[in-house]
Amino acid sequence: MDPQPKPPGPERDIKPPQRRDGQAVCPTPHWLVAISELAVVTLVMFGPLLFGPQNIVLSNKDHSDLLDQYSHWRQFGFRQLRNGNLPLWNAHIFCGAPFFGLQSGLLYPLNALFVVLPLARAINITIALHVFLAGVFTWLWAARRGLQPLACFLSAVLFMFCGPHVLHIYAGHLPHLCAIAWPPLIFLAIDGVFEKPGLGWILLGIFAVAMQVLGGHPQYVFYTAIAAAVYSLLCCFSQSGPLTPAFSPSEGERGGIPSSNLRRRLRFLLCLVAVVVGGAGLAAVQILSGIHDLHETWRGGGVSQVWAATFSFPPENLLTLLAPGFFGSTGKVAYWGRWDLWEMTLFISVTGLVLALIGAVWGERRIRRFSLLMGLVLLLLALGGYSPLFPLLYKLVPGFGSLRGNSKFILLAALFLVMLAGIGLDALLRGRRIPKGVSVGIGSAGMLLVPLALSLRSASFVLPADSWWHRAVFASLRSRIQAASVNADVDPRYLLQTGLQASNSLLLAAATLTALALLLFLVGHYRKTVWLIFGLALLEIMVFAHSSLDTFDLSRTIDAELQAFLKDHPGDYRIFNPSQPNAAMSLPAQDIWGYDPGIPLRYSQLLAFAHCTDPATWTRLRLANAGPLFTMCRLRFVFNRRNGQFQYLEGRDYLP
Repeated sequence: MDPQPKPPGPERDIKPPQRRDGQAVCPTPHWLVAISELAVVTLVMFGPLLFGPQNIVLSNKDHSDLLDQYSHWRQFGFRQLRNGNLPLWNAHIFCGAPFFGLQSGLLYPLNALFVVLPLARAINITIALHVFLAGVFTWLWAARRGLQPLACFLSAVLFMFCGPHVLHIYAGHLPHLCAIAWPPLIFLAIDGVFEKPGLGWILLGIFAVAMQVLGGHPQYVFYTAIAAAVYSLLCCFSQSGPLTPAFSPSEGERGGIPSSNLRRRLRFLLCLVAVVVGGAGLAAVQILSGIHDLHETWRGGGVSQVWAATFSFPPENLLTLLAPGFFGSTGKVAYWGRWDLWEMTLFISVTGLVLALIGAVWGERRIRRFSLLMGLVLLLLALGGYSPLFPLLYKLVPGFGSLRGNSKFILLAALFLVMLAGIGLDALLRGRRIPKGVSVGIGSAGMLLVPLALSLRSASFVLPADSWWHRAVFASLRSRIQAASVNADVDPRYLLQTGLQASNSLLLAAATLTALALLLFLVGHYRKTVWLIFGLALLEIMVFAHSSLDTFDLSRTIDAELQAFLKDHPGDYRIFNPSQPNAAMSLPAQDIWGYDPGIPLRYSQLLAFAHCTDPATWTRLRLANAGPLFTMCRLRFVFNRRNGQFQYLEGRDYLP
């Protein structure tokens, strides 16, 4: 009788290929296959748009920054480049404003698509390309840590389509998407420099830093620099770093020169300095002009702590780790939570979250190191104004006093969480034994969500005056809209829908947790069950991403009646088009206002003075009480649409 086979365990694993230093790494064919697979996943998600109607673009069809801002920026900037001009100044909005330095992306190599392709096609390809690159770089980083190919692939796909990433597509944030593809490559370079300092890793880091800077979103560059600095300090003060075992006396026996930990850390820091200096040097024209342009904006002199604390990540939105639709979504139940959906949703799939917890506890220490700590630190930074740490950061860290939206740190936190998810799957693939109590705990957590979901469902049917749920929704809406009459403006049917969607989102999370508990229990008996866990994570994140996408016709960015009207009324004057002021860049025309976070400082001070308002708090243009100023600014036409009808007012005393 044959002996009973031993249960699977780490000692029976087939060892993956090894590097010279003894660490596991995927062989070259694996990363070629992975790139092909990630390309297929990208085409599955975006293919219909890439090869569909030419004028349909990815973004929210009702209101997005692509519709109101970035499509016009790309149209203006690259039209100027095609005509042989490098546009440093934008004469079309705010009676003139700096253009090149902050978010133009004119020198970003991958934006060359906007020179050779129609605008809509270039936008869609840019979005798909950067989502794909984010996946490839995450795969390479995970592979460098020694994860098995399937685990690397899972981390890559989770980062490609997680909430903090894919919802920027819905918001129409082109510069954001160009910038957030590069952090995985930056952290890969840091790992490589620490493990084995060399010119290759330094050049890779320089390339990644320069590309992120040129991508055109300074705030993500700043936050990535903070995250990279924290990560580098953790590496520097550890004994073994993120990957390699500590040096031992046997190093000299292999022909190396023995060196102290101090010398090793100094070498690491010098390499990082080379990366920073080299990357900044390559992108110096963007950095220096960006600093200059920042000082020309109203943010350049610093903003109040209250304003800087806005758009921080609310603590209650940690629920989006399990239930991304709890506070509303991109569907018919609009987001009602605090601030904006796209920077307040930390969803990496329920399966990904469970795998991240497994990776944090049972993953191999050599490859999981710092990931959990980095995730927690970055989440703390994302809390911004909701954290007691924020006043210190505002006062002591240069840059925090000119920015808002600390919630952007959740993108970097998600990057480390998906790395932990890959580490958790890798532990299961290697046969790491997970205590049965874990399955019981996960299943119990799923069961506990059911009564909460049912209580929300019942509370949503109660009259608003008597329902704790409706009071919570009103409180959140007031914090966003800041209107005392919000109670009267909210449709009761919408309140019902919020409760039902929150309930359904929790029930779906409960069902997923229950299924995961069963699968984890079966893993100890049937190793191939790991593939079902992998498939469930993939299904979750792909369905979430697909449901989060929206499209609109790019021709909506230009009002055809307005364009025809301006053509029939040539002359030296400015306009005020409050619904779409940035459309002046595409018409072309000259508007006295614009849609951009960088309002020119001296112009805002002048308008605030004309309106008898404090310049530190004034950010919105009103036509009242500033007639002489608008005459000086050459304002001739004010346009409006009421009930779909094109309307205009003409002032005939404007100066030339």
